[in-house]
Amino acid sequence: MISSTTTSLPYQKIQLSNGAFVSYLDHGAGEQTILMLHGLATYSGTWAKNIEGLQKHYRCVALDLPG
Repeated sequence: MISSTTTSLPYQKIQLSNGAFVSYLDHGAGEQTILMLHGLATYSGTWAKNIEGLQKHYRCVALDLPG
């Protein structure tokens, strides 16, 4: 699991029905939400700089895919 030390943005986490935990970034406010999904061999923190710029106008959610 990714710790919040990898980016200045704090992570949140939820537990799925199968017991696995998923971390995600959820920052900003706005009428529209941008969902950011990372690619293979990366993690949600790769979106941190994008979120920092977009969170003033949008809710930005970056999911950290399990595995």
